[in-house]
Amino acid sequence: MTIVEMLARNARRYPNAPALIELQPSKKIRREIIWKEFDERVNRLANALIDRSIRKGDRVIHLMMNSINWLEAYFGILKTGTWAVPLNFRFISPQIKYSVDIAEPKAMILGGRIYRKSRSYSLAVTDDKELHFCWPKPA
Repeated sequence: MTIVEMLARNARRYPNAPALIELQPSKKIRREIIWKEFDERVNRLANALIDRSIRKGDRVIHLMMNSINWLEAYFGILKTGTWAVPLNFRFISPQIKYSVDIAEPKAMILGGRIYRKSRSYSLAVTDDKELHFCWPKPA
């Protein structure tokens, strides 16, 4: 059983049970997501990648802050059969460029805060509210 199969199984068995809890004590924020919602959001992201011609064997970079959204992106990428290439959110532009050059991703998923900092990257971007799907522009 793969990790994405385990996610789908848990969504069927425990649809209304908490799957993930995210705490940001400094902001007094507590975010909880149930298994059913987590599975639906992962499926929505996987379908968005497939709709954008991402196929099995492609590489998808995701660069986001540690959060529930990070896990949704990771599971969504895996669900498509593509290779997830997570980058450290502390990377600065030269490290990100180097990683993109080495990985040769078909797409990138950037979290909101990182997307706002990425205006200098050579990317074609489509906005999807919480996540930003990006494609490296041809040289």
